Amino acid sequence: MCSSRIDPAARTRRVKPPLLLGALASACAASGCISGPLHTFRSSAENARTGSDRSRSIANLAELGVHDNLGPGLEYRVDAQVVQGTSDRTTDGVDSHDTTLTARPSAELVLSSDTLRWSQRFETLRTRSTFSLGQDTSLVRNDMLEKLEWTPPGLPQFTTWLNFRTVDDELFVEQTTVESFFQVQQTLPVLDYQYTLLSRVDDDERSGVENDRLEHTLRASWREEAAEGRFTSTVSVFANKRKNELSGSSGGLPGVVVTPTQGLAQRDTTPQISTLPTNAALVDDIDTSTAGINIGGFASGGEEDWNFGAHFNAGSTIDTIHVSTVDTVDSVFASQFVFTVWISDDNAFWTQVGNIAAPDYDVVLHRFRLVVPPITANYVKVVNRTSPPGAPAVLVSELRFFASPTSASPTITTHDETESATTALTYRLNEQWIVGLDLFLQTANTDTSGVDVRDEERIDQGLWANYTPPAKVDANVRFATQRTRDPLVQDEDIATLTSVVAYRPLETLDLNASYTHTDRELDGAQSLETEALQGLTSAQLLDTLRADVTVQKSTQDDTTNQRQIDHWITGASLVAELTAALELTLGWRDDRADVAGTGALDIPDPSERRTEMIWVYKPSDQLVMQLELAWVDNFAGNGLDQRARADWIPFADGVLDVTLDYDHVSVDSSGSSEVDRYRGQMRYTLTPRAFFQLDWSLQDPKDEARTEILAVAFNFSS
Repeated sequence: MCSSRIDPAARTRRVKPPLLLGALASACAASGCISGPLHTFRSSAENARTGSDRSRSIANLAELGVHDNLGPGLEYRVDAQVVQGTSDRTTDGVDSHDTTLTARPSAELVLSSDTLRWSQRFETLRTRSTFSLGQDTSLVRNDMLEKLEWTPPGLPQFTTWLNFRTVDDELFVEQTTVESFFQVQQTLPVLDYQYTLLSRVDDDERSGVENDRLEHTLRASWREEAAEGRFTSTVSVFANKRKNELSGSSGGLPGVVVTPTQGLAQRDTTPQISTLPTNAALVDDIDTSTAGINIGGFASGGEEDWNFGAHFNAGSTIDTIHVSTVDTVDSVFASQFVFTVWISDDNAFWTQVGNIAAPDYDVVLHRFRLVVPPITANYVKVVNRTSPPGAPAVLVSELRFFASPTSASPTITTHDETESATTALTYRLNEQWIVGLDLFLQTANTDTSGVDVRDEERIDQGLWANYTPPAKVDANVRFATQRTRDPLVQDEDIATLTSVVAYRPLETLDLNASYTHTDRELDGAQSLETEALQGLTSAQLLDTLRADVTVQKSTQDDTTNQRQIDHWITGASLVAELTAALELTLGWRDDRADVAGTGALDIPDPSERRTEMIWVYKPSDQLVMQLELAWVDNFAGNGLDQRARADWIPFADGVLDVTLDYDHVSVDSSGSSEVDRYRGQMRYTLTPRAFFQLDWSLQDPKDEARTEILAVAFNFSS
């Protein structure tokens, strides 16, 4: 029995090789010679040029898979994947030639019954890379996984597994990892619970570093209903205890881990005055899942000026940042990235950190390493100011922060222990009122070679209420406090009051108001006080005309940085459907700020005035054209920013699929810059499992070298 498994992302990923296997697969498909266990053939080639720089990459992928039943409840899977690639580049007149060969065979045996499932899997990865301008490398990774699942009906469900991994690289790593996992969970009429125990031991003989980690996690939720569901209460608990021991030579250790409280990310071309929203995936300690940030080449959908960072407890100091990526970045592309690092006290005004070292990239652990001078800040972010245009997608998965060990002894031992618990209570008083209470408790202790560097106790608590009468009004209020005590670092107290009211007197009129007040103290002294009041009105004046008005008043008293900021923001917009295919938006926004105090000179003036016009023309689902014009006046200058975009799909569906895209951006308000971007894609489907695809991209910035990329790919699956 043969199973089919196609990775959709791999169809557009630019792994790029000769078309020999593709031509062979096509010929065999036409003649009917392909049968049996053949899984997938994929072949692609890409040519890119930027000014006088050139690159050509070719890749071939072959996958074979067999899956069959040996008897009742007994099955096996055998898979093998081989990837061969070559890359030729000319950069600044210097030629290079690189080759890579990767083989990934695996085998799995599964024994199952109605309630029991046992599996054993072995997988090995062997990669050989040669570089004409660098040192050749060879990587071998072996994984042995044994897993047992027991799912009796009406009883607790058990899952346990043991994974043994070895990684050996000629240059960097000789690591052994033993990871064990145990989980029990059950769903009852009023109670759900899940307990997890995770143990992991990493031993790297090359660097002399050993890391032991033990983690307990409990999740539980209790629900009760009374009076036919009119009165309900819910209690949820999340408890976590983590213990980490890190030891090794001072030269091999990355330093003491500094754990952030929150991940943040947003694309912003003005990093001096950006406010970043939460992105929890950046600090979830999972390296294999993307955080939604692509800093790769423009042809892969990547973008420059991503601002991604984290919020720390007050007094946190770091000097090393690791930026992990989902997949390994080619060393030639990795060397072309340029990052800047910024710090802030309030996630509003940022200062760039100077004297940072050029980033280095670890191809084995797939992460960038940024070394900065020791910095102490509540917020730290990284901005990718330059990304190689021809690079494939580079998906950021995780941010980690470190502080160098304070001990100068040749052997460093770091002990880190964290216990945390979260409890949430929700109680419905009646059909109109819901109240809730949430509580977060944490203790964190870290010592380096017997010297305490962290001794934290933290309590966060919040009380909230929601009022929803039968019609027209929805009101929420929340009061929360955060109390952190750390005699080694800093004490912090934060109190926040937030209220939101939504009123809809008519079906065509929405009125919304919100108020927020935050007060922060450091070591018992006033540090930052903010207050903001916002009102938003949205009215459907006609069936084809909508109006929005926004008014916001905020004040900020920043004692730490000795500045006061008064902010007035007013804005209005009209959205009109002129015809069934044409829409016009007129917008105006005035952001006025008064910055006073001795620290006012440390930040740019955040005042900005913007007037914009947006035309959207959509004569059909296959054609969309958009024109944006905005006159902007801010601290960086003033001028007309314009953007024109057209998306056209000549053929809606069928065997031939063609997409064309044009984007023109001209910015005058923050320095004169102009760029045209063109993208085109054609896919010809030979059979339901075979296709030919052609991709073309062009980025043409004014007064700079343009980049053009042409990629051809063929895919066949049995």
